Amino acid sequence: FMSPTIGGFQTGWWGYPPLAQNSGSGIVWYVLGAATILFASLLGAINIAGTMVYMRAKGMSLGRVPIFVWGLFAAATILVVESPATYTGALMDLSDMIAGSHFYTGPTGHPLAYLDQFWFLFHPEVYVFILPAFAIWLEILPAAAKRPLFAAEVLPGLGFPTRAGFPGRYWPERSVRVQTRCSCGWVGVQRG
Repeated sequence: FMSPTIGGFQTGWWGYPPLAQNSGSGIVWYVLGAATILFASLLGAINIAGTMVYMRAKGMSLGRVPIFVWGLFAAATILVVESPATYTGALMDLSDMIAGSHFYTGPTGHPLAYLDQFWFLFHPEVYVFILPAFAIWLEILPAAAKRPLFAAEVLPGLGFPTRAGFPGRYWPERSVRVQTRCSCGWVGVQRG
């Protein structure tokens, strides 16, 4: 929240280099805040997944865990698998801006590497938000209909873990950006 008051940034919420390196001091605070939030999300996801696996009530098997808990577990799995790459990208971007390293800029840097690290998490991030919401509805609807959930025994084994595993495998197909070179530097253009 401090970055707009300390100079702002012209990169949008993506923070793409090399435009980020020319945006002033506001982008440093923005990327530092993003890295902090990513690290906190990773720790929270580990906590949720560990609580579900190791802290269940005695006698409760994984098959008897409520669908909502499975939705949280699937979202936590996505964060545990996908967020370290984006967190590392944010730290590398910070080191480019503060220490002058050339991960993404300069003669040895490659700005497309940041795109890969950024979208590795933020495309599957929509599932982090939607899976618990779907799981809430899968708890409410059977209670309102006074009927058991259809395929409740199969859904956690097939549905939620599959959603947690697939986003990282097909993210390049859906969110790849075409990079073109112009006189002002690298410019990202959304593909088709």
